[in-house]
Amino acid sequence: MKTTTKLKLWGVTLAVLGVTLIVLSTTIYSDSFGPFSNQPNERLLIPGVLCVFFSFPILVMGFSPQLTRLSAKVQTETVEHAKDDLNESVSKTTDVMIKAVTPSIKTAINELGTTNQLSLEEQLKEAKRLFDQALITNEEYQALRNKILGI
Repeated sequence: MKTTTKLKLWGVTLAVLGVTLIVLSTTIYSDSFGPFSNQPNERLLIPGVLCVFFSFPILVMGFSPQLTRLSAKVQTETVEHAKDDLNESVSKTTDVMIKAVTPSIKTAINELGTTNQLSLEEQLKEAKRLFDQALITNEEYQALRNKILGI
């Protein structure tokens, strides 16, 4: 028999024993001296409370593999949910960026890359103009500049 199964059995047994002792101490074996006084029997109540108190940690230890699996499943679902939200927001941003900026970048690179008529200075000015108008990012500007300069 597995250790966790033994712990579950011990925990349930202690809990049942404790609840039984508490019920017996307040009903059948109560120390009542009159019709309106209902005092629980302390000799049964204290062991019953202790049994119930110690049954909880034993039950938690017995169910620890299931609790670990449950927490791992919850963490996995949380990560997947966050991943889906992150992918959705990134894809929305990417769609906006691709529709708005990418054609301008491709046009600029094609114009600057294929025209040999423009001087080096004019090509650099055109790249700077695209960067200043926020049509290309700083990284793209640096890459374009390096391409023009042949670095």
